[in-house]
Order: sequence, then C-alpha cells, then structure tokens
Amino acid sequence: MADKTFVDPQKPNMPEGIEHPSLKSYSTLQMFFLVRLGHLLRMRREWAGKLSADHWRLRLLSKAIYSTYQDCLAQGVSADAKSLFERERQAQGEDDHPEN
Repeated sequence: MADKTFVDPQKPNMPEGIEHPSLKSYSTLQMFFLVRLGHLLRMRREWAGKLSADHWRLRLLSKAIYSTYQDCLAQGVSADAKSLFERERQAQGEDDHPEN
C-alpha cells in the first residue's frame, strides 16, 4: 500500500525545527519518528533541570531518545534527526544563558 501523504508546496510537511532549502516530503512513518524524537528531546530538557542526572526517568528518556534516533536512521532521515539534536542543543544553551 502506497503512502498517500499530501504535501502542500506552500506549507511543506516538515517537523518544527527542521530547515532545508528545498521542499521535502516525509512518509507517515518518517514524520512519526521525527516528531517523537523532537518531543522526547524537549521532555529531557524540561526534566533535566528538575531531576538528578541518574534519576530513572532521565535514564528512561535517554533510552527512548536513542531508540527513536535509531528508528530515524532506519527510515533514512538521519540528517533531519541530527538537526533536531542541534536545535535542542541551541535551546538548552539559551536556557543556560538567558538574556535580560
């Protein structure tokens, strides 16, 4: 069964934080894993300030992030997954150094 993902040329089907000069279409599965990875990364950033580094929740999140990243690799969207990691790294840096 073919994937029937519709992509509007004016609004490309890309998760937040992924910027490419050309329009790109994602399969449903690729989109699922990229969105999931972004969500898990945001959760880790949120919980990292509240829990110790060895807390079971953060360890579980790290395992989920690794697993989802492997899924992204298997789906052929490794560059997009890496850009999500980079965006999260930049967001974490902004949290560490807020401008007032």
